[in-house]
Amino acid sequence: MKLRIFTFIITAIFLFSSFCVFAEETNQPEINAQSAIALHMGTGISAFEKNADEKVFVGCAAKIMTAILAIEKDPDMTQKVEVSEEALKGITSISSAKIKEGEILTVEDLLYCLMVATSNEAAAILAEFVSGTEEEFVKLMNEKAKEIGAQSTTFTNPQGTYSASALTTARDVAKIVGYAYSLDGFMDIADATVYKIDKTNKNEARRIYSNNQLINNVSDYYSSIAKGVKTSATAEGGASLATIGEKKIGNALERVIVVVMGCQKTQENSALNNTFVDCKTLLNWFYNNHKVVTLVKKNEPVTEIKVELSDTKDFALLAISENFSSLVPKNYSSDKLEITFDIPESIMAPVQKGQVVGKAYLKYDGYEYGSVDLISQSDISRSAMLYYSYQLNLFFKNIWVRVISIIIGILFVLYIIYTILYNKSRRKRKRVKRRIKF
Repeated sequence: MKLRIFTFIITAIFLFSSFCVFAEETNQPEINAQSAIALHMGTGISAFEKNADEKVFVGCAAKIMTAILAIEKDPDMTQKVEVSEEALKGITSISSAKIKEGEILTVEDLLYCLMVATSNEAAAILAEFVSGTEEEFVKLMNEKAKEIGAQSTTFTNPQGTYSASALTTARDVAKIVGYAYSLDGFMDIADATVYKIDKTNKNEARRIYSNNQLINNVSDYYSSIAKGVKTSATAEGGASLATIGEKKIGNALERVIVVVMGCQKTQENSALNNTFVDCKTLLNWFYNNHKVVTLVKKNEPVTEIKVELSDTKDFALLAISENFSSLVPKNYSSDKLEITFDIPESIMAPVQKGQVVGKAYLKYDGYEYGSVDLISQSDISRSAMLYYSYQLNLFFKNIWVRVISIIIGILFVLYIIYTILYNKSRRKRKRVKRRIKF
């Protein structure tokens, strides 16, 4: 399967258990959502959180997960699926997709119905296509959630129909969206506002339209920054929306995942419309208040370390091993960047240029950004004389060498004493013999 290239901070983008979070900023926006998160995709930094780990109804996450599993089952999205009576059983609200029993559609058609027309019947059909039964599909949904790292998520159906036990968190939804984004073809579907289904054996050609007003350019809620992904609204669980923002900051295109969960109706807006308001607010706030900068540069010298066993240099200059860029507040000042080092008191020659010696830890305004390796900037040779002297000294510092040396020393002293006493006794015997003779 072809994967998009994108760089979350953390080990693998799907397996991080938590995100880096900024120290609380003073200009945090007010939103309607019960929980929310704004996650920079380039660094994994969570720029905004509101109850991001609080459990809420899964909402939009259910259909996103259904899309993930369908795409992974048929990456080309070309397989044809005949709609069964069983798949449509229990679907109470028929969407604008107008899918009929016995109709033959491609997986791609069904995915557009799922993500664009918010089709519950498409979710059921895809679940049957992937796993045979909805029960088995739900098991697969929950297994995939854990694999991605969404440990607080439990799905109960592929549609996102309300269930009190169908729970997730805004943070988990961000992980699921990040994973979905990496699948080839997902964003083409998730960012579509309209899709044409060609004539089938049961229907004439028809068009389906998205209810995601965030990407509808004639809507009052439209945001040119937003790209997809999925809406959801239930009376019991409120409304939710996950989207991805894309905008250039400087010369680089920066992406942010925005998730709002549990939005409620107000006098001004429906619950669903409040998701558009909240997401647009967070997108604008994110891009207006943040930038990406290179905190430290490759080969930038930052400290030094004592070198032993060299007669040419007493110290090695240590430099940054690679550029370290990160999301920072717009008012970032490099003067406030704190760099601390984790290095030994000294190292022994020989030292090779580029050799990793320790780590530099980066901190700004109370927030720990991460670490980068420290490397030697030059080759440093070893003195043979100093090395052999060191080895000799090391040899005699060995406890067993010391014990054996002491034993040998004691034996030698005892031997000397014995020799002296023996010789003394021998001379005495000789004198006695002489007296007897005369």
